[in-house]
Amino acid sequence: MKTFSILKLLVILISTFITSFFLGTKTKNKGYLEGIKQSLILIVIFLIPTIITSNFNLKVFIYYLIILITGSLGSMIGINRKKKD
Repeated sequence: MKTFSILKLLVILISTFITSFFLGTKTKNKGYLEGIKQSLILIVIFLIPTIITSNFNLKVFIYYLIILITGSLGSMIGINRKKKD
């Protein structure tokens, strides 16, 4: 069961990073803001069922914070990659 939880987290983080990376390559400036916006949309989608089931705790908060940071980093790397090309 622990392996499935880690795998689920990795899939979400990798997909968030890749999506933010490509979003960052298309933006002109402030890539971190684009990554944060994209991550917040994803967090809101995940937060609705969490609030409905009253399952919000510190572990879930850290999970959402990691998603937000990953999206921001992916977009920042994407915009820096675009400037090198």
